[in-house]
Amino acid sequence: MINNSLIDSYASSAFNFARKNNSIAIFESELRDISQNLSKNLIKELSNPTISREILSDIALEIGKKLKLSKDVANFLKIITENRRVFLILEISKKFTEIFKKDCGIVTAKIYVVNKISDQYIEKIKSVISKKYKDKTIEIEQVIKKNILGGLVIKVGSELIDSSLKNDLHQLQSQLQKECY
Repeated sequence: MINNSLIDSYASSAFNFARKNNSIAIFESELRDISQNLSKNLIKELSNPTISREILSDIALEIGKKLKLSKDVANFLKIITENRRVFLILEISKKFTEIFKKDCGIVTAKIYVVNKISDQYIEKIKSVISKKYKDKTIEIEQVIKKNILGGLVIKVGSELIDSSLKNDLHQLQSQLQKECY
């Protein structure tokens, strides 16, 4: 089970350090690189309790060199590796990005569709969402989901706008059941 308070603590500490050192964008980018480039097998091996902290430190620094990480991000990787928390790197990276986006006023809208939609249509959706989230930068993430049937579902934070054919059919079915019984 993943310890969310531990993830929050590492991500917040890294973010506060990066803010203090004017390196937030570098941290965000390099944490993403780390999480994308470390294999599950390597992460599992680095979590082996029989490996000494000194060896873990050397391995983390070598990974930092291979990925051409900045000194600060390499040191952060070294700390979480030495503390045997490298298995949390993906979640720490996600949380850091979440904190970064919130700090910058970026809102991510996930658009779930059955087939990729055009950039022109995405811009229209972005325009509509922008009216509700004034003073925010809207970032669109398109997610292909084959079980939608048609239409789309938009998720912004905890808000859900479901204009999918599947939802319409479900609502019609519910209405028919109410009227028939």
